[in-house]
Amino acid sequence: MEHPVGSDLHWRKSRASQASNCVEAARSTGVFVRDSKIAVDGPVLAFRTGSWADFLDAQSAPSTPAGPSVG
Repeated sequence: MEHPVGSDLHWRKSRASQASNCVEAARSTGVFVRDSKIAVDGPVLAFRTGSWADFLDAQSAPSTPAGPSVG
């Protein structure tokens, strides 16, 4: 998915962002995420709406240790 270059996206800062660690997101044909410190010329991550929902669900799920299970 391509970032809609030249569009007037409404960027919103994350409530969890701190003064030096700011993430912004915008919705259009999908969800776009960027680092607000380099917002003008910086990279933008693009997610399909369903993928973004899956990502958010994974962030709220209990964490499990990485690596192979032993047992």
